[in-house]
Amino acid sequence: SFSDPAGGANLALFGNGNFVEDNADGGHSVALFNFGPGAIIASSGNLYGAGGALNTHTYGYTDTDTTGVHVNVSTMGNPYDPNSISLVYETAEGGSGFMGGFMADFSMNYDATSPWGGASQNFSYSFDLSSIEGTVTSFGFFMEASASNMSLDALSIDIQSAVVPAPAALALLGLAGVAGRRRRRN
Repeated sequence: SFSDPAGGANLALFGNGNFVEDNADGGHSVALFNFGPGAIIASSGNLYGAGGALNTHTYGYTDTDTTGVHVNVSTMGNPYDPNSISLVYETAEGGSGFMGGFMADFSMNYDATSPWGGASQNFSYSFDLSSIEGTVTSFGFFMEASASNMSLDALSIDIQSAVVPAPAALALLGLAGVAGRRRRRN
């Protein structure tokens, strides 16, 4: 459920109710903000655009190289604006970039007309960042409602990171290489 309807951070929670924190083992931090007018937190805990269209920004930070950002969204009421979908990113080396929603893989997972008007939707966007030069350490995902009366029920982000071998694994690979060279000489 969301905690701040207008301009404040809605911090990501683990399943146990604790906030996501950076840690030395590939930590991630994620926060969602709404900059649309007239939003409230509904009794269900949803972020509801009662007085205007929701304008959500979700920012993620990581201490590993982000190679993919996969976003899954559930809404009810008026639909989201597909033209508003975008992702920006920054690298540890100072680079940055922009990707429109049309550059991502899209899936409409569920779309049904609601009896009270509008629709109940679940959709996904997958942004491939694996070809980005540098180490992507932060990103922003942007989405707006097409009009007021959209309820953001859930938004989840899966951060795909590059696999970096641990120092012990690299040492074992080095030993295997040395052992292999020694056997060939005999």
